[in-house]
Amino acid sequence: MIEVDNADKISKVETTKVVDMNGEIMEETTSVFFNYGKETDYIKVYLDNIVVLAEMQGWISKVLYELIKGVTYANKGQFIIINSGYKRIVAENLGIKQQSVTNAVNQLTKKISQLKKKQGFSY
Repeated sequence: MIEVDNADKISKVETTKVVDMNGEIMEETTSVFFNYGKETDYIKVYLDNIVVLAEMQGWISKVLYELIKGVTYANKGQFIIINSGYKRIVAENLGIKQQSVTNAVNQLTKKISQLKKKQGFSY
């Protein structure tokens, strides 16, 4: 068994078996490693959440996309932890005031609640 220490590497192992004239089984194994480099940033978006993303526009969508970069993995509940330190970082990244981030978070929370109620989601 071949182990790869770098998650960015993908390996392919091929084993070929040939029976010679004496009935002996000859086996040849070749391994090929591919390194695709660092995977680009991505998030897992559920279909019912696409509606929320599609409804966001303007500067609020920019804040939302910046916040999404901090989403935890799906197996941990996909939370976005928003504290004053994170708001400051988002504001700096976008070149806006921290209060604008707070306003956007409040509007996003309100919009998401409205969409959940409208679509009958209970989460």
